[in-house]
Amino acid sequence: MAYMLDAGEFKHPITILRVTIEKDSNHVPVKTTKEFFKCRAKINNYKATESLVNNGTIATEIKKFYFRYCHSKQLSYSDIILYNGEKYDIIGINHIEERFKYYEIQAQRKV
Repeated sequence: MAYMLDAGEFKHPITILRVTIEKDSNHVPVKTTKEFFKCRAKINNYKATESLVNNGTIATEIKKFYFRYCHSKQLSYSDIILYNGEKYDIIGINHIEERFKYYEIQAQRKV
């Protein structure tokens, strides 16, 4: 049975940012982020963890982003998802059922 997502579920706007290394005016390598593409996604809250380290709290939030596959733009683990003004680092890229129709991306944000 084929995995189907309803088009109405893609209602959250997200932006994929690509991290590149460019040289500034002094020819020093600098990391820059540029908009790679925008799309709409279905988002599921997957997991949240909280840890105590050196009398401080470290919290991480993991979300799953589902959106249509774009054949001309390949994602990488160095890309960043921008959603509601928050940046999420990609930790998992999955092509649902290996059909290259939908992405399932796991991304985390450190709070």
